[in-house]
Amino acid sequence: MGSEPEWYSFGRCQHGELGRRVVTEGVEVPGLENADVRPLEVSGLSELACGHFHNLARAPTGEIFVWGANGESQLGLGADNADDAFVAAPCKADALQSLQESGESVSHFAAGRSHSVFVTSPGGRCFISGRLPTAEPSSSSSRRSEVREIQLTDASAQPQGQIVSCAAGETTTFFLSTEGEVKSKLEGIFLQQLQKQGEEDVTEVDITLTFNDRVLQDEETLQGAGVTENATITALSRKLAEVHGHHSGVFSVRKAFEELAELGESTAEKELQALNQAPPFSLFCNIQELGELGAGWVLFFHFVQFLGFLCIFLFVLQLPSYFVFRAATPEDLASWRNHTGTKRDQPISFDWITAGNVGPHGASSSWPWLCSLATAVVMLLLLPQYSRLQHWTKQHVDRQHVHPDDFALFIEGLPEDARDEEEIKQFIEAHGREGEETDVVMVAIAYDVAKFQSMLADIREAKEELREAPTMEKAVFEARLRERRAPFRSSDALREALPCTGQAVVVLRSQSEHREVLEEWDTFYEWLMTSLQCLKINSRQPRFRGRHVVRITRAANPSDILWENLGTSHRSRLYLRAKTYGIVALILLACLSLVVALNWALDGALGRKNTRVSGALATLSSLLVALVVMGTRIWASRTIRKQVMQQMHETKTTRDVSLLTKLALFYLTAYCVIAILVNWDPMQGEWYTVGGLVSDISSLMLINCITIPVSIILGCNLFIRRILRDSRLDLADPPPGLTQKRYQSFFELPDMDQTRPFAKILLTFSLGFIFMPIWPYAILIAAVALFLEYWAFKYQLLRQSKRPYRQGHEVSYAALRLLYVGTAGYALAQELFLKPSLAEAEASWAGFISLPLFVAPLLLMALSTRVQRLLCGGFLLVGQEAPTSSEVDYYVAQRAWPKHQKYHTTSMVYLLGFEVMDARARKLKWDPRTGNVKDPLSVPPPPTVSGPVASIVGSLTEHADEASMDVADRTAKDEEDDSDEDVEETEAIATEDPAALAMEEMKHKVPLSMLDAEADTEDDSEDVSTDDSDEDPGPRRPLVLAPGHTARLTALRKAGAEKFNGLTVTLLHSEGPKWVVQLPGGQKASIPPVNLQLKVKIVGLRSGQGKLYNGTVATLIEWNHAATKWLVELFTGIQALIPAENLEPVEAISDS
Repeated sequence: MGSEPEWYSFGRCQHGELGRRVVTEGVEVPGLENADVRPLEVSGLSELACGHFHNLARAPTGEIFVWGANGESQLGLGADNADDAFVAAPCKADALQSLQESGESVSHFAAGRSHSVFVTSPGGRCFISGRLPTAEPSSSSSRRSEVREIQLTDASAQPQGQIVSCAAGETTTFFLSTEGEVKSKLEGIFLQQLQKQGEEDVTEVDITLTFNDRVLQDEETLQGAGVTENATITALSRKLAEVHGHHSGVFSVRKAFEELAELGESTAEKELQALNQAPPFSLFCNIQELGELGAGWVLFFHFVQFLGFLCIFLFVLQLPSYFVFRAATPEDLASWRNHTGTKRDQPISFDWITAGNVGPHGASSSWPWLCSLATAVVMLLLLPQYSRLQHWTKQHVDRQHVHPDDFALFIEGLPEDARDEEEIKQFIEAHGREGEETDVVMVAIAYDVAKFQSMLADIREAKEELREAPTMEKAVFEARLRERRAPFRSSDALREALPCTGQAVVVLRSQSEHREVLEEWDTFYEWLMTSLQCLKINSRQPRFRGRHVVRITRAANPSDILWENLGTSHRSRLYLRAKTYGIVALILLACLSLVVALNWALDGALGRKNTRVSGALATLSSLLVALVVMGTRIWASRTIRKQVMQQMHETKTTRDVSLLTKLALFYLTAYCVIAILVNWDPMQGEWYTVGGLVSDISSLMLINCITIPVSIILGCNLFIRRILRDSRLDLADPPPGLTQKRYQSFFELPDMDQTRPFAKILLTFSLGFIFMPIWPYAILIAAVALFLEYWAFKYQLLRQSKRPYRQGHEVSYAALRLLYVGTAGYALAQELFLKPSLAEAEASWAGFISLPLFVAPLLLMALSTRVQRLLCGGFLLVGQEAPTSSEVDYYVAQRAWPKHQKYHTTSMVYLLGFEVMDARARKLKWDPRTGNVKDPLSVPPPPTVSGPVASIVGSLTEHADEASMDVADRTAKDEEDDSDEDVEETEAIATEDPAALAMEEMKHKVPLSMLDAEADTEDDSEDVSTDDSDEDPGPRRPLVLAPGHTARLTALRKAGAEKFNGLTVTLLHSEGPKWVVQLPGGQKASIPPVNLQLKVKIVGLRSGQGKLYNGTVATLIEWNHAATKWLVELFTGIQALIPAENLEPVEAISDS
C-alpha cells in the first residue's frame, strides 16, 4: 500500500505468526477469532512466504526476516536464539546470512510445515533449516539447530547443476535446475512413490516425459526442451501404473488391521503402509473371511454351494425315472423315425438316457411323473427354509446388527421449497406418532444434486473465462465469477439457490419410535394407494403444511442411496423401465431371428436335419446355434446393464436387483425358450435325433456352462484387455492429453459386481433343472458346471477384479426368489417334455399336476419370507435367530459407523457444500472428522482428580469440546480466505477407494457393549471380561498414575507447549501437585495430572470383534459410573468401554 509495500496480518497468533503484537479488545467480527488487522512491525518487505506456523520475508536489500514457530529450528536463527520456541516479531536470519559468500544473496525461498529452503544467486546453492518431514524422524533428539547446505544429485549421485528456484509444501520440496537430465530428477520421485506403496525391492524406474504432447528425449534438459516457468511437463511411468493396477485388486483388509493392532498405532501413514502390504486372500479361504467385502459375497458363494448340492439331490430323486428310461430298448428310441417325413434321420445314442428312450408309445410306469412331483414339492419346501439359512448367514457375517437404516425414515411428497430442515423436523416430531412426540436427531434433505453440480461447473467455467480474458475485460468476468460464487458464501444462501426434490431422510433417536412411526405411516393401505397413484386424494395421514401429502417409509442405508437420482419423477422412471423392457424384447427377437436364420442356412447348405446322414454335421449345427446364443448373451448383458444404469434408481440395491432380474429372465428366455421354439413339435421325432433338441441342450450347456468358467480360470478376459490396452497406449507415441492418473486407470483390474455372476449361476441351474425331465444327465452337468463356476468366480473375485464396493444381502435374496420362477418353469417343462413319453393314463396324471405345480411357486414368490416358511413347514423347524435390532441410542450407535455411513456425508450437497461453509462459520452440527452428531442432552461429568501419587486418572471431557472446536477452527482456518474461496468438486466419500473405506469400517466396528452400557445384542452380550465373578471390580481396582507408567499428554494450552499434546511420556515421580515426566527426547517436565492420560494394555477380551484389540495399547479417558467400566480411546481413535480387569497399565521400557 502506498509507495512502499506494507504487509498486514490478522487471525490467530499461537506461535507469533502474525509478526506483531496482538490486540483483541473491542474487535468483534463474525467468523474471525481475531480481526485486529494491523501491519507487521517491520515495513518495506518485498516478498513473503507462509509456512504452517512460520513466515519468511525478504527486504529489498536482500536481507531475510523470519518469525513464527521455531520448534524445529525452521527459522534459521543465530546461536543466541536458535532454541527459542517461537519468535513474535520479524528478525534477521543471521545463521543463513553467515553462510553466504561475498556477493551472494537469496533469490528464492519457501516455507513448508516445519522447514525452510533458500536458493542463492549467482551461485545457485541450496540451504535448508528445520526438519524435513520425510527424511528426518520427528523427535526432540533430531532437531537440527543449524542451517545447512544440501547437494542435489540424481539417482546415480551426479550433480544436478545450478538451482534457480524452489517450492515447498507440507511434506515435499521441489527445486528447478538449469542443467541435468530431466528424467533423472523425476525418477527419484516415482521411486519414492513406489517404495511408499510397499515396493521396497524396486531400485530404479523408467519414465517417459512429454511436453506439449511431444516425448522428451533422454538427454534433453529443461532449457533445451523449451520448458519455461509455469509450464507443465507430464511424466508417465509404466511401472507405477502396473503397481497401481496390482494394488487395485482384492486384499485382506482384516489382515492389515491386525497388523495395525500389533503395532498399536493407526496413523494415516501406518494405515497406508498396512494396506499396501496387505496379503491377498487365499483361494482356499473360508468364504466367511470374505465378509469384509460385504455379506453379499458370502451369500453368493453359499448360494452356489446350495445349488450344487441341490443338483445332486435332485438327480437322486430322478433315479427311478432314470432307470425307467434305461430299461427301454434301442429299438424304442429308433421307433421315433416313423414320425419323420423321410424316415432317414439319425437318432442320438441310447446311452444319453433321455425320455425318448421309451419311444413314441410311451412308458406305462408312474415313476417319471411321481419323480417330477417329488422334485417340485422338494423345491417348494427347501427354498423357504434356505431363506432362513441366508438370514442366519447374513447375521453371522455382519455381527453389528444396528445399522443407520434402523433409525432413518424416508419422506416423499415434500414441496420444492421445503428447504428448512427444522420445519421438517418439527413436522415429524409432532405427527410421527399420533398423540406422542417423536425425538428427531437430524434431517437430510435431498437437494437437487444435478443443479448443485451445474453450479460448480459454472464457477469453473467463469474462472477459466477470467483466466483467458483480456486485461480490459477482467472486471466484467470478475463480477460474473462473484455472482456465481454468491450461493456458496453461506449455507443459507446455498439452500435458497437449490430446489428440494421433494424427499428427505429423517433420523430418529430411538429404534422403538422408528418402528412405531413405520407402523402408523407405512401401512398396506398407504402402499396400495401409492401403487394406484391415488394417494394424494385418499391419504389418511397428516399433511405437511396442511396441504402436501407425504409418504413415509423406511430409508435405505446411507451408502446405498443414489442422491443424484432422487429428483427423477415417477413417470420418467416408468418410461425408462418400459424402454429397457422394449430393448430386451427386441434383443430376444433378434436372437430368435438369428437362430432361425442360421437353421435355414444350415438346412440349405447341409440339408434338413432329418436328411443329414453325417452326425458330425448335425452336431456342428447345434454348436453353431449355441455360439450364436452365447454371443447374443454377451452383447445383451452389456446393453441391459447400460439401460438399467440409466433408469435412475433411488438406491444401489434396487438398481442391482433390477439388473439381476432382467439378466436372469433374458438368459432363461434366450437359452430355454428359444431352444424349444426352434425344435417345437415333439411328434416330428427331431427331439431325439442328432442335431435335435437334446443335442442343442447339450451344446448350450457345454458352451455356456463349462467353457465360460474355464476361460475365466485361464484369464482369457484379462489377456484380451492387456492386448487391447498395449495396442492403444504406446509410451513411445502416447495419445495427446494422457496423464499418469488416466494411464494408471487402464491398468486397474476390471470391476466385478454380483449381478452377472448371480444371473450366470441361475442360468446354469435352470438349464439343468428345466431340461431334467427330458434328459436326467442335464442336472448332473449343471452340478459340475456350478462346481467350476464356484472356483472360477472365486478366482475372478480374488485375483482378477478390482475390490468391489460393499455388497449387501438384497441381491442374494432376490436370486432366491427367482428360483421360484424356475420351479414354475419346471412344472411346464415336465408337462411339455415328459407327457409325450408317457402312456395315456400316466400322461393324464402328468397333465393333472402341472397346473398346481406351476401356480404354487408363483404364489409363494409373492408372499413374504415368513409366510413362505410357515406354509412350507417352517413351523416344524425351531431356529435360533439373532435379533435384528436393539434399543441402542442413535448417538451411541453412530460411533460404530465410519463417516461414509452417515446420511449427511454421502450427499454431495452436504459433504461439499454445507459442511465446508458451516465449518467456516462455526455452525457445523456434526464432527467433520467422523460425521457424528453431538447429543444435545449429554452433560459431561467434571474431572475427579485426587493426589498425584495415588490419583485415579480423572475425566477430561470438560476439555473435549474445546479440543474438538480447536480442530474445527484449524480446519476452517486452513481453508482459503472467504473472498478467494473456490468450491471444488471432489468425489463423495462413498466413491473413495474401497480398501480405505473397508479399513475405516474395520476401525469403527467394535462390539456395542463396548460403546454403551445399555447395549444388549446377542453378539455383544457375550462377556468381554475373563473374570466370571458377579462382583463389580471396577471401583475397587482403580488404575492410577504411578512411577514407571506411561501416559499421554493432552490439553496443554500454553504457547509453545501445544505441540507436545499427544506425546507419550514416562512418569518419574510426583513433585507437589504435579508429575515429573520424561519426554521422548530425554527432557523432563512438570505436568499437572489433568493433562496426563494413563496408557493401558487391553487383555482378555472374548467377544468376536473385541479379540482383535487384545494386546493393543489404549488411552484411559474416564470412569463411566453407569457402565462401571473405563472409557478408553483405542489405538484407532474410537472410544470404547472396557472393564477394569481387562486393562493393565503400560510400563515404560527400561534403558538397561
